[in-house]
Amino acid sequence: MSDLKISHSKWIQDMLKASCLRPPFIPAFLCALFLIQLSVYTIRFMIALYRIDFSILPHGVLSQSVMLILPVLVWITGTCADFFNFYRFKVTAYAAAACSEALLFTAMAFQLLSRLFLPSILSIRTDEIFTKDMILFLARLAVELPLLPFFLLLMKGFLRPVRETESRNALLAFKLSHYLPDRKTACEIRYPLSIARDIATGKYIAISEKDRFLHTLVDGTSGTGKTSSTILPAIKNDLDMRCTAEQMQMSAMWELVQKGIYTYTGDDAFFSLSHFKYTAGDLHGSDFKPSGGSNNRNSSRSFEQPSPSDMLEELRLKYPVCGITVMAPEDSLTDDVCRLCDRRHIPYHRIDATPAADGKPKSNWTGMNPFFLSPMLSGDALHQAIVKKAVIFSDVMQVITDLKGKADSYFTGLNRQMLANLAILVMNTVPPLQNRQATPADLQMLINNFDLLPPYVSKLEELDRRQQRYSFILQYIRDDLLGRGRVKMEDQSRGTRNIINEFLLMPGSREVYCAQTSIDFDRILKNGEVTVCNYDLASGDSNAVAFGLFFLLSFNNAVLSRPGTEKTRTPHFFYIDELPVLIHSSLEKNFSLFRKFRVAMFCAIQTLDQFEKNEITKYLKGVILGCAHILVFGRSSLSDMEVFSSMAGVREEIDEQTSVSETALSGDSPALSYSSRETLVQKNALEEADIRMRDFQEITFFTTQNGCPLPPLHAKVQFLSRSDWEPGIKQKLSVDSFRKSATNVSETEHKTMPSAIHQTPSGLVSRYCQEEGFPDRAQNDENSVPTPSADPDASLCNTVSPSSQPRQTCIPDGSETLDGII
Repeated sequence: MSDLKISHSKWIQDMLKASCLRPPFIPAFLCALFLIQLSVYTIRFMIALYRIDFSILPHGVLSQSVMLILPVLVWITGTCADFFNFYRFKVTAYAAAACSEALLFTAMAFQLLSRLFLPSILSIRTDEIFTKDMILFLARLAVELPLLPFFLLLMKGFLRPVRETESRNALLAFKLSHYLPDRKTACEIRYPLSIARDIATGKYIAISEKDRFLHTLVDGTSGTGKTSSTILPAIKNDLDMRCTAEQMQMSAMWELVQKGIYTYTGDDAFFSLSHFKYTAGDLHGSDFKPSGGSNNRNSSRSFEQPSPSDMLEELRLKYPVCGITVMAPEDSLTDDVCRLCDRRHIPYHRIDATPAADGKPKSNWTGMNPFFLSPMLSGDALHQAIVKKAVIFSDVMQVITDLKGKADSYFTGLNRQMLANLAILVMNTVPPLQNRQATPADLQMLINNFDLLPPYVSKLEELDRRQQRYSFILQYIRDDLLGRGRVKMEDQSRGTRNIINEFLLMPGSREVYCAQTSIDFDRILKNGEVTVCNYDLASGDSNAVAFGLFFLLSFNNAVLSRPGTEKTRTPHFFYIDELPVLIHSSLEKNFSLFRKFRVAMFCAIQTLDQFEKNEITKYLKGVILGCAHILVFGRSSLSDMEVFSSMAGVREEIDEQTSVSETALSGDSPALSYSSRETLVQKNALEEADIRMRDFQEITFFTTQNGCPLPPLHAKVQFLSRSDWEPGIKQKLSVDSFRKSATNVSETEHKTMPSAIHQTPSGLVSRYCQEEGFPDRAQNDENSVPTPSADPDASLCNTVSPSSQPRQTCIPDGSETLDGII
């Protein structure tokens, strides 16, 4: 029975605590307190009027100050609660607050009149003619009669904002939550966007991290400086905040590592909490305290004895390290981003088919193999990854076909099916057959010569003997590519073969597509890594579009498969310069779904007319205009001027018309009269000419505040200064510090740890061999590219290049963006 009482009382305490912490509690409590205070004060005021005694009213400075401030405080704080913001309730609450204020000032007037007139009136002697009732009546006339018109005048003045349309709309739209930061999470690191300054005050217009996930669009024609004035400053700010968050994580983990509670197991340049392994020790011995934001079911247990995984998760959410991905059609932006990273000792992945000035691959180069399979995948996850990559490959090839003209639906379906089936074939069979990852070159070889298919078909049949996942592919290849339909398919797939051959024609692009070390999009999203991609528009439209779409669609697929919830995913910022080059129907998901997966889009276009390329992508114009933050530069096109002027809305203005009427002096009755007429007209809040005639680096800024749209602002952006290229904080710890510490603990264990991104295919081949009972033929790939290095002890401009090449400078030469700044 005692245990039952204890649990029951604890349940009541938890319920009270939970209800007290709910956001509506404080406004509801203040509303109840205000109503009680107003009722009591009204009753006391009525009694004071009846007895003509102002001493009944509270007349201290403190009490009057509380009565003066409380109604305003109740109304303002009430706007934080949902129940308060219904228009009728909001207006009624405003009227009640106005009545309270008017009643207070009326009571002050009653007190003043009483002090002025009552002493004289009450000193009058009474007799049979001038009775006591007459004196009281005279006192009421002098003291109480003026109070009624005074109260009515006050109420009229206080209620004027409710009667006038403009002020009424402002009152109804006001919410205190629009001006308060979001404190729902235990996160201590935020990533606001502050790149534009108000043209009137010079203050930065800050977009909160929460609003950034409603996406940002930059509209500016060539030469307006949209890339170097908006994208590059935004990336620089994110990198600086990322350094701060990473240093906080490192500081917290360094203490635990030194105490022997955790050990570092990573072997690449990127710092991640997933690289730490719990060894032993008491977590209470550290100074790190959970903030109570854990998602554990048993929250009390997390305070008493946090588990190792809970502690790392708490640290990850408290100091989130953002990921950054940048896509550009040429290397000026990507080189500048890499330079910003090098100056801050931030490791990054560079996917770039253009060589450096000396003809060698650029620093931190990595591949983007469309058929790369992570060694960590197995079973159903591996099968799902293979099918998704095959579908993406066939989609990109179809886009290239559409660029060359409208394709027939029959041939479109036929070629897509053949490409997807052959892609699944090579991804399953090349690793066990050739001890390496499959590449598009393998598919090119098979599609150009069907005679090479039998060994791969036999191997797939052997691997799929138990699961029977790919029986339809085997039947398709035997019937249509090797059987009775071969002649017809060889003839009808000629166009597809030409596209594949052209796709792998450029040497730089072929090196990226056929690399044995490839980017892992799932990992860069999980660990918050930095990736830059130059899809090299100078290499030709078909090659550049294919390059960019492979990256874009693979990234989109990884985002939509991102584990966790909206509260547990770390922020990731996706920058795309010249977005219309990569117009594809899948872009709709970027702007409609990425917010839930904590990925914020930041895109730049030259004009909205670029979305009118074909019927499929026309609707994307409306989708992209749904971005909450739009920066419009001057020299806009005619259609853009009309669209953004309409988005700004209209406002009501009073148009005054004056006329003069006169007759000649020589007339019988000369007259001169003036007349004026005022009419309420609606005009554009932002004229089209105002949008176009903005000065250089001046913009029209559409934005939101806590999700609420604001009127368009006139703002100004600017280039990065020389000091912006230097790191904002001094790094005290680095990945090398943890690596050296881990080496002292267990050097052997550290050397055997795998890398999730840059791992040879031996792990993948071993898994195939073990599952199917084959001998392990895994070997190290001699052509693999080592991981990028971010050793702070090394020279700032020396990074790791491919093993066959010496170290080279990482600062890009000939950066047009940088030259324009400096």
